Amino acid sequence: MKKRTIFLTFALCLVIGAFASLTASATDTDYTDVTPGDWYYDAISAWSGGEAEILRGYGDGRFGPNDAMRAVDLDIVLARLLGGDVPAWRAGAPVTRETAAKALAQTLGLEPVDEPAALYADDAAIGAEFRAYVYALRASGAQQGVPGNEYNPKGTFTRAELVQSAYNAISFIADADVTGKTYEKTLIVRKPNLTIKNGAVLGDIIVGHGVGDGDLTLDNTSVSGRLVVYGGGSQSIVIKNGSKVAALVTGKANVHIQLESGVTIQSIEIVENGVRITVQKGASVETLMIDADGAEVEGDGTLSSVTVKPEAVGAIVKTPGTIIVNNSESYVTTANGVVRAGETQTTPATPGIVTGGGGGGSDTGAPPSTNPGEPQTVEVDNPDRLVQIIKAGTENVRIVVTRDMTVTTGAVGLYEPFDAYDLNMSGANSILYIPESVTLTIGSGVLLRVSGGDELVIDGTFVLDFDTNSASMYVGGTLSVGETGVLTTQTAIPGRSLPVLQFSKWATVKGNSACIAEIVGWFAQETKNPKPYGYHLLFELNDDGVWEWDGERGALAVYDLAQLLAAIADINAGEANPNGLRITNSFEITEDIDVPIWIIEDVATITIHSTFIVNGTLEVAGEMAGVDGGKVIIPAGAQIKNVLWGGGWSSDENGTGVLHGLPVDKDSNNDRIYDWQNGGWVLRQ
Repeated sequence: MKKRTIFLTFALCLVIGAFASLTASATDTDYTDVTPGDWYYDAISAWSGGEAEILRGYGDGRFGPNDAMRAVDLDIVLARLLGGDVPAWRAGAPVTRETAAKALAQTLGLEPVDEPAALYADDAAIGAEFRAYVYALRASGAQQGVPGNEYNPKGTFTRAELVQSAYNAISFIADADVTGKTYEKTLIVRKPNLTIKNGAVLGDIIVGHGVGDGDLTLDNTSVSGRLVVYGGGSQSIVIKNGSKVAALVTGKANVHIQLESGVTIQSIEIVENGVRITVQKGASVETLMIDADGAEVEGDGTLSSVTVKPEAVGAIVKTPGTIIVNNSESYVTTANGVVRAGETQTTPATPGIVTGGGGGGSDTGAPPSTNPGEPQTVEVDNPDRLVQIIKAGTENVRIVVTRDMTVTTGAVGLYEPFDAYDLNMSGANSILYIPESVTLTIGSGVLLRVSGGDELVIDGTFVLDFDTNSASMYVGGTLSVGETGVLTTQTAIPGRSLPVLQFSKWATVKGNSACIAEIVGWFAQETKNPKPYGYHLLFELNDDGVWEWDGERGALAVYDLAQLLAAIADINAGEANPNGLRITNSFEITEDIDVPIWIIEDVATITIHSTFIVNGTLEVAGEMAGVDGGKVIIPAGAQIKNVLWGGGWSSDENGTGVLHGLPVDKDSNNDRIYDWQNGGWVLRQ
């Protein structure tokens, strides 16, 4: 997207990157050409020499205050921080005052001033590119021009003027924690993992590039100006304990700002992509402006209003009672639905529950609930947008695919590990619709889940692709294929796994297309089975283009201990012959259990109180815990695996399963007995 730019990357480093921590004693007044009484004496004394220098002297006793600030001098300053090439246009000539003004204003994060309160006498001589920055420096107090109310924009910017401008604008540069201080001007934070506590900043706080992906904490600190964020990472900027900030500007992509209870912020501007704001209960934000892609705002705190600018894409706002003004051409996702382009809505005071989960085709284990009401229609014309909508768990939405597209493992929002390739429709009463003449392809390794209460409607063509990995679809809700609909795969490649369709007991399959006749017929017969446990049924496409049930690969899905005991009893009695049991919910195992093949889904935690015997293979994507007295027996030849879902179960030691000390991907010639002790499984010697 094209967005308002308040940064110039190399210019930002001009001051912030090269400054060292400023201390009152870090002065050097021994320059032969700098004497008390000079207008620049205090600035050079404070900012040149010792640890605080931003610009060195010549080494022969001179500072050269009236010498031109040459581009090569700026090259040196930039190279100290960047360690890379400097733009070619900066080499050679001295820097003019207006050029330096733009660089310095952007470094300080100053807003351009297009309509100044008063003009310089030579205003007409200031270049259009630089004018707003010249007046931004004047408004901030960093520069006030030259005698005669002129700016002299084409004049040479001197070394003394650079140091004096910084001296006028900045109070302190923090390389360590600061407690109980008040600063009248700008405070720059240059190092990561610092805390500013019990203080007040009457100007701005600039979180510099030197913070990198590190942290900053504002603890009971007031900021009368702005908090400008150029550094920070995914968990990094924490504001807490009654801190008050007049304005916050996020100038770094993918930063996470956490506002804890008691914090008050008047305004927030998001101008870089992927920013996440958490407003915890008890925190308050008056206004928030989104002018970048992928912004996410969450939490139970107070956010009065959000304005989404025209070119912002993919905003998510899940705070309760928030007025959302959507001026973009994209929808805004909320906890209860969407705000369409050009609309203004207020989110409910109590947001709805949005369900979600990881991979593996988990079954809820209970009949689906529905959310009444006519779904809002959202048209999607690219795979990244489709992934974003589905991943958000949006409720009561009809998603219409408007052109041919393929969702691959490289799509935005689909990333490793475990739940990366799980594209889960988890919002109640949502529909994914493929119109006639449109083809949606689910790429190799991706799993599409149609959860209970949701529906996939195919009037066009739906393709499960495969290459090194198969694509899959799990249906816990409704699959509907119209007369013109086609549900198919690509031609089989010898030696590679086939795409599969998976269904729970409570799925609904309907339609007139001949390609799903076998599935419709099977459900008409078998879903009348009164057994309490669910099904995890797999279908594969035969050579005639019809989906056939693979009875050798079906599994039983159990939701609680009663279902588990019923399934084991039927297996022992020969009434069920699955290839495994799948645990789809967390529950306690309080009776002795002897099971064949066992899969614990990523959404599930089982806690073992008794004796648990694994006679086949135990695959864990969730968590296998215990209590004192719990015991696991793994007979000779049995295996335990972590699992990674990517179109099929596979062994992976780096999967997400939590085993608490049980061995992974190892079998033995001897029985192994493990007891639960001190929070983990301990092998009995």
